Amino acid sequence: MSESTKSGFLFKRRNKFPRSWQKRYFTIVQAGSQYVMQYYKNEADAANEDVIPVGVCELETVNKFECKDGMITFEAFQINKERNKEWYLKADSEEELQAWAKKIEEFSD
Repeated sequence: MSESTKSGFLFKRRNKFPRSWQKRYFTIVQAGSQYVMQYYKNEADAANEDVIPVGVCELETVNKFECKDGMITFEAFQINKERNKEWYLKADSEEELQAWAKKIEEFSD
């Protein structure tokens, strides 16, 4: 993996019950000719090359993308689960949320 084009903390909604929000460290990196969004439990795990990301999605597979009501939602192929998965993300601020939305849209085209 190459250098990150965007990284930072976001809140990810759990898909399992109970549906709580978990703070996770996300990065968008180039993997070969495509871009992937991956997340870790914390920033230290992301910095450690030996730690496998908790989740990784191919941004070129993003569809049903929306950024409204303080939340980003989309569906994308999750590599480590080998299936499409819905993602629900929030940020600490609307400005940070919009910055993430812009990057996701940029690399999903």
